[in-house]
Amino acid sequence: MVGRPSDKRGRLVVVDLQGLSDTAKQVITALISSEILRGAASKTDRIRPCFLVYEEGHNFAPAGEAAVSHRIIKKIAVRDTNLGLGLPLLASALQN
Repeated sequence: MVGRPSDKRGRLVVVDLQGLSDTAKQVITALISSEILRGAASKTDRIRPCFLVYEEGHNFAPAGEAAVSHRIIKKIAVRDTNLGLGLPLLASALQN
């Protein structure tokens, strides 16, 4: 989905979760985010640097509510950029 450092061109991937329940959006977001983090942290098969944008992020990690996606999004947000992951995130999303 993201590509390897040897790729000559970058990739743009848009995952449209419109029409799914909030729970389904949170689970899919957590799964995709976990795989991207795993690939970025891999010592043997790293992915290219990537920039994650969670449009309408309150649907994927609602503040003040339990969501399966909170842990992984918070982990990505507070990790150093040395893994090549960029994530613009509002501070309110990290309160939970």
